[in-house]
Amino acid sequence: MAQRSFTSVWVDLLKDGLQQLHVDVDEVFGRIVMQMEDIPGKSGLPSRVSFDDRNMLWRTIEDVSGDPDIGLHLGEVIRYHTGDITQYLFLSSATFGEAITRCSKYTKLMSDTWVISHQLDGESCSIGFVFQHASADSLRHANEATMVVLTRFFDYVTSGAFEVERIEFTHSEPASTAEHQRIFNCPISFGADVNSIWFPNALLDCESLHAQPAMLRMHEQVISEQLSNLERRALLDQVQDVIAGLLDHEEVSAQKVAECLNITPNNLRYQLSDMGTSFNQLFADYRVRLAKKLLAETDESIDRIVYLTGFSEPSPFYRAFKRWTGMTPIVYREKYGK
Repeated sequence: MAQRSFTSVWVDLLKDGLQQLHVDVDEVFGRIVMQMEDIPGKSGLPSRVSFDDRNMLWRTIEDVSGDPDIGLHLGEVIRYHTGDITQYLFLSSATFGEAITRCSKYTKLMSDTWVISHQLDGESCSIGFVFQHASADSLRHANEATMVVLTRFFDYVTSGAFEVERIEFTHSEPASTAEHQRIFNCPISFGADVNSIWFPNALLDCESLHAQPAMLRMHEQVISEQLSNLERRALLDQVQDVIAGLLDHEEVSAQKVAECLNITPNNLRYQLSDMGTSFNQLFADYRVRLAKKLLAETDESIDRIVYLTGFSEPSPFYRAFKRWTGMTPIVYREKYGK
Protein backbone atom coordinates (compact mmCIF):
# COMPACT_ATOMS: atom_id res chain seq x y z
CA MET A 1 0.00 0.00 0.00
CA ALA A 2 1.27 3.47 -0.85
CA GLN A 3 2.28 5.65 2.05
CA ARG A 4 -0.56 7.88 3.18
CA SER A 5 -0.04 11.56 2.78
CA PHE A 6 -1.50 15.05 2.75
CA THR A 7 -0.89 18.03 0.50
CA SER A 8 1.91 20.40 1.43
CA VAL A 9 -0.47 23.33 0.74
CA TRP A 10 -1.43 22.78 4.39
CA VAL A 11 2.23 23.07 5.34
CA ASP A 12 2.39 26.44 3.60
CA LEU A 13 -0.72 27.56 5.50
CA LEU A 14 0.87 26.44 8.77
CA LYS A 15 4.03 28.39 7.99
CA ASP A 16 2.01 31.54 7.41
CA GLY A 17 0.07 30.97 10.63
CA LEU A 18 3.21 30.37 12.68
CA GLN A 19 4.73 33.59 11.40
CA GLN A 20 1.61 35.49 12.44
CA LEU A 21 1.90 33.94 15.93
CA HIS A 22 5.61 34.87 16.05
CA VAL A 23 6.74 31.24 16.31
CA ASP A 24 10.23 30.50 14.95
CA VAL A 25 9.35 28.90 11.59
CA ASP A 26 12.98 28.17 10.72
CA GLU A 27 13.39 26.28 13.99
CA VAL A 28 10.23 24.23 13.42
CA PHE A 29 10.94 23.23 9.84
CA GLY A 30 14.67 22.90 10.41
CA ARG A 31 13.90 20.14 12.90
CA ILE A 32 11.33 18.56 10.58
CA VAL A 33 13.60 18.40 7.54
CA MET A 34 16.33 16.85 9.69
CA GLN A 35 13.96 14.15 10.94
CA MET A 36 12.06 13.33 7.75
CA GLU A 37 13.13 10.13 6.04
CA ASP A 38 14.73 11.08 2.76
CA ILE A 39 18.08 11.41 1.04
CA PRO A 40 20.76 13.77 2.42
CA GLY A 41 20.72 17.29 1.12
CA LYS A 42 16.94 17.67 1.24
CA SER A 43 16.13 21.38 1.12
CA GLY A 44 12.36 21.46 1.50
CA LEU A 45 9.11 19.55 1.78
CA PRO A 46 7.64 17.52 -1.09
CA SER A 47 4.29 18.14 -2.81
CA ARG A 48 2.79 15.34 -0.69
CA VAL A 49 3.92 14.82 2.91
CA SER A 50 3.64 11.47 4.68
CA PHE A 51 1.17 11.12 7.52
CA ASP A 52 3.94 10.15 9.96
CA ASP A 53 5.70 13.40 9.09
CA ARG A 54 2.48 15.28 9.80
CA ASN A 55 2.30 13.89 13.34
CA MET A 56 5.94 14.77 13.85
CA LEU A 57 5.25 18.26 12.54
CA TRP A 58 2.54 18.96 15.12
CA ARG A 59 4.70 17.64 17.98
CA THR A 60 7.52 19.91 16.88
CA ILE A 61 5.22 22.94 16.54
CA GLU A 62 3.96 22.51 20.12
CA ASP A 63 7.49 22.04 21.41
CA VAL A 64 8.92 25.12 19.69
CA SER A 65 5.92 27.36 20.40
CA GLY A 66 5.46 26.26 24.01
CA ASP A 67 1.71 26.73 23.45
CA PRO A 68 -0.53 23.86 24.63
CA ASP A 69 -3.38 25.28 22.51
CA ILE A 70 -1.32 25.91 19.39
CA GLY A 71 -3.79 24.10 17.12
CA LEU A 72 -6.65 26.39 18.16
CA HIS A 73 -4.54 29.51 17.81
CA LEU A 74 -3.23 28.51 14.39
CA GLY A 75 -6.80 27.81 13.29
CA GLU A 76 -7.68 31.40 14.20
CA VAL A 77 -5.02 32.94 11.97
CA ILE A 78 -4.97 30.43 9.08
CA ARG A 79 -7.01 31.57 6.13
CA TYR A 80 -8.16 29.47 3.23
CA HIS A 81 -6.23 30.29 0.07
CA THR A 82 -7.98 32.89 -2.07
CA GLY A 83 -8.52 31.06 -5.32
CA ASP A 84 -8.59 27.59 -3.76
CA ILE A 85 -10.73 25.40 -6.02
CA THR A 86 -12.82 23.94 -3.17
CA GLN A 87 -13.61 27.46 -2.03
CA TYR A 88 -14.93 28.23 -5.50
CA LEU A 89 -16.99 25.03 -5.43
CA PHE A 90 -18.71 26.20 -2.25
CA LEU A 91 -19.31 29.69 -3.56
CA SER A 92 -20.59 28.63 -6.98
CA SER A 93 -22.87 25.80 -5.80
CA ALA A 94 -26.55 26.70 -5.50
CA THR A 95 -26.82 25.87 -1.77
CA PHE A 96 -24.58 25.07 1.19
CA GLY A 97 -25.88 21.48 1.32
CA GLU A 98 -25.16 20.95 -2.38
CA ALA A 99 -21.63 22.27 -1.89
CA ILE A 100 -20.99 19.89 1.03
CA THR A 101 -22.14 16.88 -0.99
CA ARG A 102 -20.04 17.92 -3.97
CA CYS A 103 -16.84 18.72 -2.06
CA SER A 104 -16.94 15.50 -0.01
CA LYS A 105 -15.94 13.71 -3.23
CA TYR A 106 -12.71 15.64 -3.44
CA THR A 107 -11.12 15.27 0.00
CA LYS A 108 -8.26 13.22 -1.48
CA LEU A 109 -6.92 16.43 -2.95
CA MET A 110 -6.08 17.50 0.61
CA SER A 111 -5.25 14.17 2.22
CA ASP A 112 -5.80 10.45 1.69
CA THR A 113 -6.06 10.05 5.46
CA TRP A 114 -9.05 12.36 5.91
CA VAL A 115 -12.50 10.74 5.96
CA ILE A 116 -15.51 13.08 5.71
CA SER A 117 -18.99 12.07 6.88
CA HIS A 118 -22.47 13.62 7.13
CA GLN A 119 -25.12 12.87 9.71
CA LEU A 120 -28.71 13.98 10.28
CA ASP A 121 -30.27 13.93 13.73
CA GLY A 122 -33.69 15.51 14.01
CA GLU A 123 -33.38 19.17 13.19
CA SER A 124 -29.58 19.12 13.32
CA CYS A 125 -26.94 18.09 10.85
CA SER A 126 -23.23 17.42 11.27
CA ILE A 127 -20.14 17.44 9.14
CA GLY A 128 -17.58 15.05 10.58
CA PHE A 129 -13.97 14.23 9.82
CA VAL A 130 -11.46 11.68 11.07
CA PHE A 131 -7.74 11.46 10.40
CA GLN A 132 -6.99 7.76 10.02
CA HIS A 133 -4.00 5.66 11.03
CA ALA A 134 -3.00 7.44 14.22
CA SER A 135 -4.22 7.71 17.78
CA ALA A 136 -6.80 10.42 18.44
CA ASP A 137 -4.73 12.10 21.14
CA SER A 138 -1.70 12.44 18.85
CA LEU A 139 -3.95 14.40 16.50
CA ARG A 140 -5.29 16.91 18.99
CA HIS A 141 -3.73 19.99 17.37
CA ALA A 142 -4.62 18.81 13.85
CA ASN A 143 -8.23 18.21 14.94
CA GLU A 144 -8.56 21.58 16.64
CA ALA A 145 -6.88 23.63 13.94
CA THR A 146 -9.02 21.96 11.27
CA MET A 147 -12.20 22.55 13.29
CA VAL A 148 -11.50 26.25 13.70
CA VAL A 149 -10.63 26.67 10.01
CA LEU A 150 -13.76 24.80 8.90
CA THR A 151 -16.19 26.70 11.14
CA ARG A 152 -14.80 30.02 9.96
CA PHE A 153 -14.79 28.91 6.35
CA PHE A 154 -18.41 27.79 6.59
CA ASP A 155 -19.33 31.12 8.12
CA TYR A 156 -17.66 32.84 5.18
CA VAL A 157 -19.32 30.82 2.39
CA THR A 158 -22.77 31.22 4.01
CA SER A 159 -22.27 34.98 4.29
CA GLY A 160 -22.31 34.86 8.09
CA ALA A 161 -25.36 32.62 8.43
CA PHE A 162 -23.51 29.56 9.74
CA GLU A 163 -24.51 28.66 13.31
CA VAL A 164 -22.57 26.10 15.36
CA GLU A 165 -24.77 24.17 17.80
CA ARG A 166 -22.07 21.96 19.28
CA ILE A 167 -18.58 20.60 18.62
CA GLU A 168 -17.30 17.05 19.20
CA PHE A 169 -13.63 16.00 19.22
CA THR A 170 -12.12 12.51 19.06
CA HIS A 171 -9.18 13.32 21.33
CA SER A 172 -9.26 13.42 25.13
CA GLU A 173 -10.28 16.55 27.01
CA PRO A 174 -7.23 18.76 27.68
CA ALA A 175 -6.39 20.18 31.09
CA SER A 176 -8.04 23.49 30.19
CA THR A 177 -10.87 24.15 27.74
CA ALA A 178 -11.06 27.89 28.27
CA GLU A 179 -9.71 28.64 24.80
CA HIS A 180 -12.12 26.15 23.23
CA GLN A 181 -15.05 27.93 24.84
CA ARG A 182 -13.76 31.35 23.83
CA ILE A 183 -13.33 30.36 20.19
CA PHE A 184 -16.37 28.13 19.57
CA ASN A 185 -18.79 29.55 22.16
CA CYS A 186 -20.94 26.41 22.18
CA PRO A 187 -21.15 23.05 23.99
CA ILE A 188 -17.99 20.99 23.37
CA SER A 189 -17.37 17.30 24.09
CA PHE A 190 -14.32 15.05 23.78
CA GLY A 191 -13.64 11.36 23.18
CA ALA A 192 -16.16 11.10 20.33
CA ASP A 193 -15.88 8.64 17.43
CA VAL A 194 -15.77 11.48 14.88
CA ASN A 195 -14.73 15.14 14.99
CA SER A 196 -18.07 16.81 14.27
CA ILE A 197 -19.55 20.26 13.71
CA TRP A 198 -23.31 20.28 14.44
CA PHE A 199 -25.55 22.95 12.94
CA PRO A 200 -29.25 23.43 12.08
CA ASN A 201 -30.57 21.46 9.10
CA ALA A 202 -32.02 24.66 7.71
CA LEU A 203 -28.53 25.82 6.78
CA LEU A 204 -28.33 23.10 4.12
CA ASP A 205 -30.80 25.17 2.09
CA CYS A 206 -28.80 28.36 2.54
CA GLU A 207 -28.42 29.80 -0.96
CA SER A 208 -25.06 30.94 -2.25
CA LEU A 209 -24.94 34.56 -3.33
CA HIS A 210 -22.31 33.58 -5.88
CA ALA A 211 -23.97 30.56 -7.55
CA GLN A 212 -22.84 30.34 -11.18
CA PRO A 213 -23.63 27.05 -13.00
CA ALA A 214 -21.15 27.71 -15.81
CA MET A 215 -18.32 28.42 -13.36
CA LEU A 216 -19.29 25.37 -11.32
CA ARG A 217 -18.80 23.09 -14.33
CA MET A 218 -15.41 24.63 -14.97
CA HIS A 219 -14.35 24.18 -11.33
CA GLU A 220 -15.41 20.53 -11.32
CA GLN A 221 -13.45 19.92 -14.51
CA VAL A 222 -10.32 21.40 -12.92
CA ILE A 223 -10.79 19.28 -9.80
CA SER A 224 -11.33 16.13 -11.86
CA GLU A 225 -8.02 16.79 -13.59
CA GLN A 226 -6.31 17.27 -10.22
CA LEU A 227 -7.76 13.98 -8.95
CA SER A 228 -6.56 12.22 -12.09
CA ASN A 229 -3.05 13.55 -11.48
CA LEU A 230 -3.25 12.37 -7.87
CA GLU A 231 -4.27 8.87 -8.95
CA ARG A 232 -1.33 8.78 -11.34
CA ARG A 233 0.96 9.79 -8.50
CA ALA A 234 -0.53 6.99 -6.39
CA LEU A 235 0.46 4.42 -9.03
CA LEU A 236 4.06 5.64 -8.91
CA ASP A 237 4.02 5.27 -5.12
CA GLN A 238 2.54 1.78 -5.39
CA VAL A 239 5.20 0.68 -7.88
CA GLN A 240 7.97 1.89 -5.59
CA ASP A 241 6.33 0.19 -2.59
CA VAL A 242 6.26 -3.13 -4.47
CA ILE A 243 9.88 -2.69 -5.55
CA ALA A 244 10.86 -2.14 -1.92
CA GLY A 245 9.04 -5.31 -0.85
CA LEU A 246 10.47 -7.46 -3.64
CA LEU A 247 14.05 -6.34 -3.04
CA ASP A 248 13.94 -8.02 0.35
CA HIS A 249 13.59 -11.53 -1.00
CA GLU A 250 13.56 -11.86 -4.79
CA GLU A 251 14.56 -10.42 -8.12
CA VAL A 252 12.69 -7.30 -9.19
CA SER A 253 11.12 -7.15 -12.63
CA ALA A 254 8.30 -5.29 -14.39
CA GLN A 255 6.49 -8.62 -14.78
CA LYS A 256 6.62 -9.33 -11.04
CA VAL A 257 5.60 -5.79 -10.06
CA ALA A 258 2.64 -5.92 -12.45
CA GLU A 259 1.53 -9.22 -10.90
CA CYS A 260 1.65 -7.68 -7.43
CA LEU A 261 -0.49 -4.76 -8.65
CA ASN A 262 -2.97 -7.12 -10.37
CA ILE A 263 -2.44 -5.52 -13.77
CA THR A 264 -0.77 -6.76 -16.95
CA PRO A 265 2.85 -5.80 -17.71
CA ASN A 266 1.66 -4.04 -20.88
CA ASN A 267 -0.85 -2.01 -18.86
CA LEU A 268 1.85 -1.07 -16.36
CA ARG A 269 4.22 0.00 -19.15
CA TYR A 270 1.46 2.01 -20.84
CA GLN A 271 0.46 3.85 -17.67
CA LEU A 272 4.05 4.67 -16.74
CA SER A 273 4.82 5.81 -20.29
CA ASP A 274 1.75 8.05 -20.17
CA MET A 275 3.29 9.70 -17.09
CA GLY A 276 6.59 10.23 -18.88
CA THR A 277 8.52 7.54 -17.04
CA SER A 278 9.26 3.81 -17.17
CA PHE A 279 9.68 0.87 -14.85
CA ASN A 280 13.45 0.91 -15.34
CA GLN A 281 13.57 4.60 -14.40
CA LEU A 282 11.49 4.06 -11.24
CA PHE A 283 13.62 1.07 -10.27
CA ALA A 284 16.80 3.11 -10.73
CA ASP A 285 15.34 6.05 -8.78
CA TYR A 286 14.46 3.77 -5.88
CA ARG A 287 17.86 2.11 -5.88
CA VAL A 288 19.76 5.39 -5.80
CA ARG A 289 17.65 6.75 -2.93
CA LEU A 290 18.09 3.54 -0.97
CA ALA A 291 21.82 3.43 -1.63
CA LYS A 292 22.28 7.05 -0.56
CA LYS A 293 20.28 6.50 2.60
CA LEU A 294 22.19 3.36 3.57
CA LEU A 295 25.55 4.97 2.89
CA ALA A 296 24.77 8.17 4.77
CA GLU A 297 22.71 6.90 7.70
CA THR A 298 23.94 3.37 8.49
CA ASP A 299 27.17 1.48 9.06
CA GLU A 300 26.24 -1.28 6.61
CA SER A 301 29.20 -2.52 4.59
CA ILE A 302 29.39 -1.69 0.89
CA ASP A 303 29.02 -5.40 0.08
CA ARG A 304 25.83 -5.54 2.13
CA ILE A 305 24.47 -2.39 0.41
CA VAL A 306 25.21 -3.99 -2.96
CA TYR A 307 22.92 -6.86 -1.96
CA LEU A 308 20.22 -4.65 -0.42
CA THR A 309 19.94 -2.53 -3.56
CA GLY A 310 19.48 -5.58 -5.78
CA PHE A 311 22.88 -5.85 -7.43
CA SER A 312 24.54 -9.25 -7.81
CA GLU A 313 28.12 -7.94 -7.71
CA PRO A 314 29.98 -4.84 -6.46
CA SER A 315 31.29 -3.75 -9.88
CA PRO A 316 27.86 -3.00 -11.45
CA PHE A 317 26.83 -1.21 -8.24
CA TYR A 318 29.94 0.99 -8.27
CA ARG A 319 29.41 1.88 -11.93
CA ALA A 320 25.73 2.66 -11.43
CA PHE A 321 26.33 4.73 -8.29
CA LYS A 322 29.04 6.76 -10.04
CA ARG A 323 26.63 7.36 -12.92
CA TRP A 324 23.85 8.39 -10.50
CA THR A 325 25.83 10.74 -8.27
CA GLY A 326 29.11 11.55 -9.95
CA MET A 327 31.05 10.03 -7.03
CA THR A 328 31.95 6.61 -5.69
CA PRO A 329 30.05 5.06 -2.76
CA ILE A 330 33.09 5.50 -0.53
CA VAL A 331 33.41 9.22 -1.32
CA TYR A 332 29.66 9.70 -0.83
CA ARG A 333 29.78 8.07 2.61
CA GLU A 334 32.76 10.20 3.61
CA LYS A 335 30.91 13.36 2.53
CA TYR A 336 27.41 12.64 3.86
CA GLY A 337 27.84 9.87 6.43
CA LYS A 338 26.78 10.35 10.00
